[in-house]
Amino acid sequence: MDFIDEIYEINTVSKMKIYIDTIDIEFDLLTTIDEKKKYIKELKETCFNVLAYIMMDMDLTLANGNIVTNEYNIIKNKNAFQCFLANYLLNIETIDDFNVIIGFLKEKLSNFKTKNKTSRITEEEIELCFKLIINKFPEFESILNKIGINILLFNASHKLYNSECTHSVDFNSFQIESYYLKNNDEYKNKGVNPIYVFLHEVGHIVCWLRTRQKDTFPESFIKEAIMYSGLTSDNKDAYEVYADSFSIAVLHDSKFSQYNPFQKYYNAHDNELLEKYFRKEIKEINNKLPVNNIKTF
Repeated sequence: MDFIDEIYEINTVSKMKIYIDTIDIEFDLLTTIDEKKKYIKELKETCFNVLAYIMMDMDLTLANGNIVTNEYNIIKNKNAFQCFLANYLLNIETIDDFNVIIGFLKEKLSNFKTKNKTSRITEEEIELCFKLIINKFPEFESILNKIGINILLFNASHKLYNSECTHSVDFNSFQIESYYLKNNDEYKNKGVNPIYVFLHEVGHIVCWLRTRQKDTFPESFIKEAIMYSGLTSDNKDAYEVYADSFSIAVLHDSKFSQYNPFQKYYNAHDNELLEKYFRKEIKEINNKLPVNNIKTF
């Protein structure tokens, strides 16, 4: 069980994969239920300590198992790898949980790879993104102080995505996982930029805060924002269109508007509708969110 502590040494994609494979083998070699329960207990204690170490490194504080902070946390490179694994492994409660979560992580990590020679959003660009959002929708600043957002900046690329976003069960805490952009001609030709990609993920957070459900979107989006597009609630891409539209609304009429590859398909009337719609959405979300300064890690 000494290998559990090797999580502190993880700083590459390959080490993440080796770690998960090894603890899976160690766990499988245990012969009794008590041994397996003890292993899970020690694994979770180690993961909690890893997060505490990361918080100390970031000069954050801990209260009742939660990070107390304002706005958002940026966790990068080595710490991002460790935080990513620890967050998922802390969800293990039972022997069955162990098998399910390890299987999930193996599948998820199979798409991680050594970083491409492209770009990934920077800390300065993240700050810029939130400034652009708040400048356009001032109530969003209040929302940031009511929810938790962890932003993991991976020193890696992903076979399928430029970034991903996940949420807690209660839809009050979120994690944006940012990779180096996919290095292929399709994305080069579309002009995808890290700023657009990041704002797209924040658009998913806005959608989740509004609906409190995964992979859905408010019906009002079609009725008030894009009623002329032909998009229907049955369209599986509507959830992604919502996130793209949020990015367009934020970037419109700024010097960064060209960073959204879909901006060219929207005319002045479309942009006006989107801004009006999301202004109302942000206000409604802010009014309904309770004040909560405890942010889950």
